[in-house]
Order: sequence, then structure tokens, then C-alpha cells
Amino acid sequence: TSHRTQEIMRVLTIFIAVLMPAELLSSIAGSNTIPASWMNNTNIFLTTVILQIVILGGMLYLFRRQKWI
Repeated sequence: TSHRTQEIMRVLTIFIAVLMPAELLSSIAGSNTIPASWMNNTNIFLTTVILQIVILGGMLYLFRRQKWI
């Protein structure tokens, strides 16, 4: 039915919207265009992961507050 299709599309859209910022951060941190001195920093992986988790939590909070999920 069209209602079921609409529900599936809503869930997939939210899923993509939540994962897109994490994908962007990962691709920037993993690119070869960043100077080597920045990549030698041992805390950059941890910082990237923490930033991704914060963005994920913020988006989930926003979506729940708007009652989209």
C-alpha cells in the first residue's frame, strides 16, 4: 500500500540524513590531501569519532523533538 511505502521512505530518509555527516567527516579525515603533520596526530581518530557521535546524537534528538521518529 502507499502508506507502507511512505513509512519505508521516511525511515530510509532519516537513516541517510543521520549517516551523511559521519560519512563526510570520515572522507575528509581519510583523504590524502591533508598535510602529513595533521595526520600524524594520534588524537585525530578519536576526535573524528567523538564528533561523529555528537552529530549523530544531535540529529537524533532533533528528529525526536520534531516527532519525525
